[in-house]
Amino acid sequence: MLCDSKSDDPTPLVPAPGSEEVDRLQGKRPWAKYWKVSDRVTVDKVKVPEGRVDLICYNVLRMMTLDVDSGP
Repeated sequence: MLCDSKSDDPTPLVPAPGSEEVDRLQGKRPWAKYWKVSDRVTVDKVKVPEGRVDLICYNVLRMMTLDVDSGP
């Protein structure tokens, strides 16, 4: 596992002071990939986290790889 977080862990991210940003994730960690599932009874669509990496770890690992690839 690349990072120890789970999809239902609380997020370490906080909105900027004075920001009126609505918390779309209800305090949960943003995930790198989602898939949509529809409920047959209520016809609601929900996003379910997929994979083992949250968005924070994914972006850090991606940037580390870009730095290594670009080299001097």
